[in-house]
Amino acid sequence: MRADVLCALTEPMGTTALAHLLGRAPSTVSAHLAVLRDAGLLASRRYGHQVLYERTPLGLAVSQPWP
Repeated sequence: MRADVLCALTEPMGTTALAHLLGRAPSTVSAHLAVLRDAGLLASRRYGHQVLYERTPLGLAVSQPWP
């Protein structure tokens, strides 16, 4: 599931939009986002009332397909 979350973030996205995209509960997606952020694979930033998540350079590197 965490790999799905990481790969789905092709653009900055909030928890609710990502949960809708993946067909999961927002609470489940939020827990995975927190783990990925703590691991340095995602960064978060406030945009108005929501928090947007996006991949860091490390997150981009590990989410790319193998050659």
